[in-house]
Amino acid sequence: MATETGLREVMGKKRHSSDGRSEELLATLITSTRTQKRGVSLIEFADVLEKAIGEAGSLEEVADRIDLSPRMLKQFLLVQRLSPAVRKLVAMRKIDSVDAVGYLIQFDAKSQAFLAKQLVDGKILTSDLRAVRQVHKEQPKEALGSIIERVVTSRTKKVYVLEFIFRGDLTEEKVAKKIREIVGSNGLSAVERSGSFGRVVLTADGLTRLRSAAAENGDRGKEPADRGRQPPQVGVPSQHVP
Repeated sequence: MATETGLREVMGKKRHSSDGRSEELLATLITSTRTQKRGVSLIEFADVLEKAIGEAGSLEEVADRIDLSPRMLKQFLLVQRLSPAVRKLVAMRKIDSVDAVGYLIQFDAKSQAFLAKQLVDGKILTSDLRAVRQVHKEQPKEALGSIIERVVTSRTKKVYVLEFIFRGDLTEEKVAKKIREIVGSNGLSAVERSGSFGRVVLTADGLTRLRSAAAENGDRGKEPADRGRQPPQVGVPSQHVP
């Protein structure tokens, strides 16, 4: 009987210790996702998240307890797919954006390092990485330096926007390919997507070419909206889930 009582006391202490550790981990996650400035780096956050998942049993359980969607929370784990060199920059908080990490992991280690340096040096913005990735997928043989130059240049140009709905198997790549057939590479600034809503961002030259193509077909259609001298808007924070 004494042995059983002692065992229950030991098990009770272990559960209490585990519960305390779990609550501490969750508190760190909540604090880091409820304020504009995280108190820890993305590397540290991912480490805490992994431990919390181990305590709770699943990512979904952790997400439920801190009131975030599993899809959103999973983005923080993407840092684990970065190259070691770029992980160091994230650990030092020289790169501290979930969106930036989401874009960088889509490149190989060498390209990650190159783009990360451009980002840290202030030569490109996090929002530029999306456009760089899009162009790189469509034209993989073009040097990243050349792509970056095009993206940065187009960012400062006057842009025009066409909005549409993604239907069926339509993808950003398919839209970009078709639009470039009409307006040329310099005429298209970006194709953006937020859920089922899409936007084609044209340069002034692209708008001129589109109008010419429409005139030849006898249909001007809906006039693109003038966004002035602004960078393309990417809408709500992107979801980066493999």
